[in-house]
Amino acid sequence: MRRIRTECEKQFYRNNKKNFVLSFLSLVLTAVLNVLLAFMLQYFVESVEFKSNDILQKGYVVGTIYLILYFMISLINRKYKNAYMNQALSQFKDYIFDKILHKSVAQLGEGESSKFISAFSNDLNTIEANYLQGNLNLILTILTFFAAIISMMLLNVKLAIPIIVTSIICCV
Repeated sequence: MRRIRTECEKQFYRNNKKNFVLSFLSLVLTAVLNVLLAFMLQYFVESVEFKSNDILQKGYVVGTIYLILYFMISLINRKYKNAYMNQALSQFKDYIFDKILHKSVAQLGEGESSKFISAFSNDLNTIEANYLQGNLNLILTILTFFAAIISMMLLNVKLAIPIIVTSIICCV
């Protein structure tokens, strides 16, 4: 069974590395933008705190640039993530269907093919939502976490270390 699962997992990446890598890079940029959102909002908070129209105007400029970048990166992310997931599921379906077709009548009677048929018919939505989409969401969360750690370390190391330790304790 382990060999079958490993072969099935390989189908997600076969001839699909470009889409995965570009999805990953867009997730890296999205994580960076998620952290930069806090720095962008800093301008608006400081403009109210110091009652400064100059800071507010800088905030508008930075906010506009941020929105344009976020829109562009979101389009890239959507394009390559969808291409990756569609290609992965298509290859997975082809692999499962090929395995079913190459079974002999005796093997089909033994019931092992029911695993393949179940994977082909019932489990595709689960695989897409929990495995493919879940892996990409996990990657984004981890990248955002590390981007936030780096930005905290750059701002104030003495404050960042207790926050990081507390976060790690909460995760464990």
